[in-house]
Amino acid sequence: MSTPRNIDKEEMACVKDFLILPLMLDYIDADMKAIQQAGLKTDLILIQELKKAQSRAVDEHILIKRTLRERGIKVFSIRNSSLGIYAEYLCRNTCVGVK
Repeated sequence: MSTPRNIDKEEMACVKDFLILPLMLDYIDADMKAIQQAGLKTDLILIQELKKAQSRAVDEHILIKRTLRERGIKVFSIRNSSLGIYAEYLCRNTCVGVK
């Protein structure tokens, strides 16, 4: 599938951010678990900062979802592979994909 002419760069960036933010949240969660298991002296500070980053990422994801909805864009299929992330979405009733 190709990129439709009626999607602009800002909307494409929103779709890509929508796909990447959940992965970032997974990495932050994994880092917090690893830090807790390592038993570092600074683990409380590190965990606290990672929780702040996690909270900001969740807020950003909510904002992106709202922006996509307002612009008539709906992501309906996401697949992860060794080559990257592939998603299909509707952009003002046109089915497209992004890699």
